[in-house]
Amino acid sequence: MPIYCFTSIKGGVTKTTSTVNVAHGLAQTGRRVLVLDADHQCNSTLALLGGIQEEKAGTFYEVMMERRPVREVICRTRFDHLDIVQGSMWLSNANTQLASQFGREMILSKGLEGVRGYHYILIDTPPNTELITINCWIASHQLVIPLTPSWFAMFGIRILEIQLAEIQRQTGRAFPIFGVVIALDDHTS
Repeated sequence: MPIYCFTSIKGGVTKTTSTVNVAHGLAQTGRRVLVLDADHQCNSTLALLGGIQEEKAGTFYEVMMERRPVREVICRTRFDHLDIVQGSMWLSNANTQLASQFGREMILSKGLEGVRGYHYILIDTPPNTELITINCWIASHQLVIPLTPSWFAMFGIRILEIQLAEIQRQTGRAFPIFGVVIALDDHTS
């Protein structure tokens, strides 16, 4: 099953909106989709469940910080064929906690082992290149880069390219870009 990671180091470029809408569209065609909300802002969770929980239990936090398998924290949404691993605001300082751990870049890849029955897994990442995001890149098959047509977002792409090249150099793994989604374009007068 293909795993697509929606990523950008820039906030406000529609990572969450793109992830949720693509997931919803795929689910409407009968494909089973799992969304991983890796962003501590939990907006994919809010969009798909209508709220967020303040506890760590049953969230992406447990996958990353307690090595709980993803299959154990999957939550059904109200939409047919669409499930989610809820985000957790407790991940906001995860980078500090993960920095000294052995194998820290592979936590999500190992956590996804045993997940079955989905046509697609879509990952919504935080707007940074810290360890949670790197885990998402490594666990995915291809990257999708949401982009707004602005100079700041374009500059963010260059920074992302530099970061991806560095991670590729360190891991020996390529990070293919599936495509760029351009959103929030306003051609009205």
